[in-house]
Amino acid sequence: MRSGASARAPIDLSRAAIILFFLSGMTGLVYEVLWTRRLGLVFGHTVVAVSTVLACFMAGLGLGSWMGGKRADEAASAGDTKFLRIYGALEMAIGVWALLSIPLLNLVESGYLKLAHSNVGGFPLYLASLLGAMVVLLPPTTAMGATLPVMSRLLVLERRDVGSLLSRLYGFNTLGALFGAGLAGFLLIPHLGSFLSLSLTAALNFGLGITASLLARQEQSQAPKEPKQEEQVQELSDSRRGWLLPLVFALSGVTSMTFQIGWTRGLALSLGSSTYAFTIILVTFLAGLGTGSLFYSKIFRRPTQTLESLAWLQMGIGFFGALSVPLLGLLPLIFIMIIRHINILHSGLYAVLGLDLALAGALLLPPTFLMGLTFPLANHLYSSGLSNLGRSVGEIYGSNTLGCILGSLLAGFVCIPNLGAQLTLQLAAALSLTLALVLFTFGSSQGKRLKLAAPVVLLIAVFMLPAWEPGLMTGGVSFSAAKYLQPGSEERLYERPAYYRDGLSATVTVGLQGEDNLYMKINGKVDASSNKRDLHNMYLTGYLPVLSHPEPKDVALVGLGAGFTAEAVLAVPGIERLDVMELEPEVIEAEKYFSALNGRVAEDPRYHIHEKDGRTYVMGSPRRYDVIINQPSNPWLAGIGNLFTLDYYEHCSDRLKKGGVMCQWFNLYAASLEETYLVLNTFYSVFPHGSVWMSSYGDLILLGSNEPLELDRKRLREAWEKSEAMRGHFFTIDLFEPDVIYGQYLFPREKIVGINPIERKNTDDRPLLEFTAPFNLYKPSEMADIIGTLFRLAEPHPVAEAVQAESPYTLLHGHINIFRTEGLPKEVLDAQTSESALLHARLAMLLEPGARTEPVRSRLNLALQLDPNDSLALTFAAFLELEQGNFPIAEVLAERALVDPPPGARNKLVEGLVAARLQQGKLDQAQPVLEDYLKAHGESYKAHFLMGQLMFKRKKFEEAKTHLSRAVELNIASPESYWGLAQANLELGRLEESENALLQVLSLTPYDVRAHFHLGLLRMKMGKSAEARESFQQVLELEPGNAEARTLVSTLPKSFW
Repeated sequence: MRSGASARAPIDLSRAAIILFFLSGMTGLVYEVLWTRRLGLVFGHTVVAVSTVLACFMAGLGLGSWMGGKRADEAASAGDTKFLRIYGALEMAIGVWALLSIPLLNLVESGYLKLAHSNVGGFPLYLASLLGAMVVLLPPTTAMGATLPVMSRLLVLERRDVGSLLSRLYGFNTLGALFGAGLAGFLLIPHLGSFLSLSLTAALNFGLGITASLLARQEQSQAPKEPKQEEQVQELSDSRRGWLLPLVFALSGVTSMTFQIGWTRGLALSLGSSTYAFTIILVTFLAGLGTGSLFYSKIFRRPTQTLESLAWLQMGIGFFGALSVPLLGLLPLIFIMIIRHINILHSGLYAVLGLDLALAGALLLPPTFLMGLTFPLANHLYSSGLSNLGRSVGEIYGSNTLGCILGSLLAGFVCIPNLGAQLTLQLAAALSLTLALVLFTFGSSQGKRLKLAAPVVLLIAVFMLPAWEPGLMTGGVSFSAAKYLQPGSEERLYERPAYYRDGLSATVTVGLQGEDNLYMKINGKVDASSNKRDLHNMYLTGYLPVLSHPEPKDVALVGLGAGFTAEAVLAVPGIERLDVMELEPEVIEAEKYFSALNGRVAEDPRYHIHEKDGRTYVMGSPRRYDVIINQPSNPWLAGIGNLFTLDYYEHCSDRLKKGGVMCQWFNLYAASLEETYLVLNTFYSVFPHGSVWMSSYGDLILLGSNEPLELDRKRLREAWEKSEAMRGHFFTIDLFEPDVIYGQYLFPREKIVGINPIERKNTDDRPLLEFTAPFNLYKPSEMADIIGTLFRLAEPHPVAEAVQAESPYTLLHGHINIFRTEGLPKEVLDAQTSESALLHARLAMLLEPGARTEPVRSRLNLALQLDPNDSLALTFAAFLELEQGNFPIAEVLAERALVDPPPGARNKLVEGLVAARLQQGKLDQAQPVLEDYLKAHGESYKAHFLMGQLMFKRKKFEEAKTHLSRAVELNIASPESYWGLAQANLELGRLEESENALLQVLSLTPYDVRAHFHLGLLRMKMGKSAEARESFQQVLELEPGNAEARTLVSTLPKSFW
């Protein structure tokens, strides 16, 4: 019997095998990234689709480890110890199948689309997708999984070396995976593309297989002998070995995947959602696993180990996992403090990614290091001898893989969407601590009480951790860091949103900024709001393509957002069906906050929402559409670039009816000129006809078609005249006449194609945009230069001459919508003719954006001097005086404007008139106007709110409550309606209902001092002294000089807690 180093495989062979296994780990992760991306293009990037692909991949690894271990043991029993030869064959098989996967994936996509176009959907289509993924993934991943037990049989020649040698194998393989993840995410895909990357990786597998076959000639031919009897230490009884360790290691797999998914969601909110950020998170996780495994022999030096060692590891994982929860909650602040002291923003993306890597490492490396130690330790405990080493390694690895599959499904489908990321992490930590508790019960009796008490105490502590601040977590500090460089600027991050949910694929929040700007954030980035600029983009993204089609009936919209684009589409006469695709269920839920503002679009029978990946739905839809509208988020976000590729546009072109129109919205604020050309070139390489428009400063709308395309002036006006909603929308976004829209036209397709210096295209194989766009977040903005370049190419719309002849200033209004007053000639600004009264009224609202100051009033007065009956000037003046509290003047101006109101302005003028009269106590004059308005607009929350106010002033509190209750049903995001409801309930003596309404006010406007104060008074009246004290203390935090609140606090008893 040989001992020491002589009992191992020859040192050169051992090192060669380790190098092979490192490279094998690298190729495995490259394949996982490439195959997941490729199948995601077919099945979508929903959690269901991604989890299915991941489950297939991991199932193959688990199956391969079990089969490979069994086969390796059988070979050893038969006297065949040429394990390198077996390993080489496995690597060759992986390489062969990798090359075959290219045509196989194309076949899977073709089959999927044929089924989808044949009206096969739901579970049958999902089952077909699953089978397709399994056909492609199971063979190569099974071969990958078999390599570990085969390599184990090669290197481990004595049982006492099981832990140390497996730790090296697993550690270097995992570090190879780390290298593969980084290589794929940073270099291979953006620079070589998926096809070439996969081909080169397959070539590397062939090289590994050939090298292993050559090395097999040096491999020892004799079978290793069993160790001496004295080395056969039984750390664990056979009965426990048979079930306990596989079960524990399976549950350990559940916790590790749950941690990974929870950490990824939490870190994405702080580090951003770019493809690079996700790669960094994965690399950090793998780094911890790999280094932990490599350090096994340094930490566990004894030849024998016990279950208590595994218990201490599980307790450490639980402890550091729990510690990561509050640290994650503080990570946005930590990020801000670091960039204030070391301003790396000017150094570019790589500097920021370096900071991201450091922060992720500080958070993840301690627990993942301990996770890395568990695999070799579990194998050391589970293995009973060399004769069944392959099987034991395969069973342990397989059980862990099974746990990982279960953990990914539970975390992704159950925990995150129902409990949120924070509680998911807490549950993972609790499970690790529970495993430690169970393992300690099977350990030695020495100090057992203390050992059992430690995880119990930590378990209690886990569920006492402070909750994350929603505003802080969704502040978008990574991509808007420049906003927080000044001390104190982070205070705005503590504003609590009204709605905060961790969904299947993103964290969604809704909040109220100021009095009337309702916004929706996805992973910390505002993707929709009710401010005028966003409305301009969303409305025109709906109107321009639909109005450019002569008779649109069926429309597809990729991306729901707040529902304003969908509302615009359905406002056009003749639309019969609108299919809306939204990936994240929580966005669909959050849209309800905007229902009073988007015309309750979700209740329209023509509106059909599909909780699916937009790309996949359009590709596989059995329908063909007159119009397809693509309004994704910014392409620097991971996965969004797939909606800007040549392949996707070709699929859209295929799903368009003859003469159909394709629309693409593209934002310039985080784009370079080169990327702008890239998007334009890619889009117009597919569509031979089209035009480019600018909906607002920095936002492009691309229209494309396979047939000649034109926004017909007659059709535009007919639609505008027939649709009251369309007139209202146009008025809201300052298109006071339909022809104004032509002022936002840039140029036809031919103009950009003729001068475009960028010949490259954004494709599925090489998605350049997704990998280049994140760099622009940390560079000086090129938006002004891009817009300047585009405007040098601009030319008048074909109908511009006719429009200009009829109304000299109409096209200027379109220019103003983009540039505000910038760039207008002085003679235009100073013009004082009756024809320019409209222009002066328009300019009045732009001189002081966000404020109604004397310059605005002066410009309006000038407009009214030029034309005393100019309805637009009268309307704006009425709104101005209403905001300033000059109610008698506002009433007169509103009455005059209503004689011949601007198109689309009547409803707002009526609401303003009624509000002015209510404020003056003119109830008898306000009521008939309001009753007529309510009859015509019974579903208007504003009408019910005003009637509730009127009834309250008449002391008809029951009727007031009825109308105000209806107002909050129609608009759940109206603090003024909840406030009125609270007052009505208070007068009726319904104190609990009044309290609930005030709490709703504070959920929307958490810094409303008045609401906090009245809530305190109400709670005093209800006898809730402790809660009342909390309300008054909140008042003092917001307004320290409030003497009345300070006095009331001093009279109330302190809470025991």
